[in-house]
Amino acid sequence: MDNNISNIGVIGSGYIGSQLSLHFASFHKNIIVFEPNQKSIDASKKMHNEELDSRIASGKIATSIKENILNNITFIDDIAKMPADTNLIIEAVPEDLALKQQVFAELEKICGSDTIIATNSSSISISKIEKVMKSKHNLLNMHFYPPVWDRPIVELMKGCETSNDVINKVVKLAKQTDLIPLITKKESMGFIFNRIWHAIKKEAMHVANEGIATIEDVDRAWMVLLNYPIGPFGLMDMVGLDVIKDVFMSYYNETGKQDELPPAILMERIERGELGRKTGKGFYSYPNPAFTDSNWLKNPDITN
Repeated sequence: MDNNISNIGVIGSGYIGSQLSLHFASFHKNIIVFEPNQKSIDASKKMHNEELDSRIASGKIATSIKENILNNITFIDDIAKMPADTNLIIEAVPEDLALKQQVFAELEKICGSDTIIATNSSSISISKIEKVMKSKHNLLNMHFYPPVWDRPIVELMKGCETSNDVINKVVKLAKQTDLIPLITKKESMGFIFNRIWHAIKKEAMHVANEGIATIEDVDRAWMVLLNYPIGPFGLMDMVGLDVIKDVFMSYYNETGKQDELPPAILMERIERGELGRKTGKGFYSYPNPAFTDSNWLKNPDITN
């Protein structure tokens, strides 16, 4: 089997899908993005242009490179138009098992038997998605961390029948495109980092929800002690509170444990449409959240 991946499909042009298409296009890969929503396509193109303009302004790339990268990306609004000879397709749709199964089943009808089909999901394992598939040797979890170019890790996890050849091909692609491949040796909900991160965000919300400390003080503790520019609540805003809720529900559906249910402090904001950065408000208000102010860390609001 040819170990070179040059044609990559991306299903969805949302936050992570847009980053994946731009990242791989920057390494001279042919990218086909399936997205049925024109507004999402327009938003994705805008992000691509803004990110490349930022790289030009900082001297990371020459102006002439921008057009070459953008020319490597093609958008389609019909999944049936995905080329049959695509080497790798990465699904990046919402965290919904039935939706992911539907996408995978449709792709199996379109693509050749050697096409690798991966899900970016961190909370739904490929072993659940693959139940609708006839061929299982070419399926895996392939989870990225946005922004992909600043957090260059991809966690790989096999399904029940994933071949070593498939893993080797994807590892090679990761190294070719400046990503660090990490192998999850056993099926693990959340892989490596997100399993740890889930425990952190869960406890952070419980601490605030139970009135032990404010959201701001939880983030201050994290930022000062770990010398990090953003705390757990700021990070959750960046991901999107609706996504955070979906992940909580995935853990709850898997374990049945009551402490995995989304806390009230999260659900109240979602019910008000406050989903984080993408809506202008979540645990903080955007585009200038309080924690970016240099005086914020040193001046907590002390109330008795």
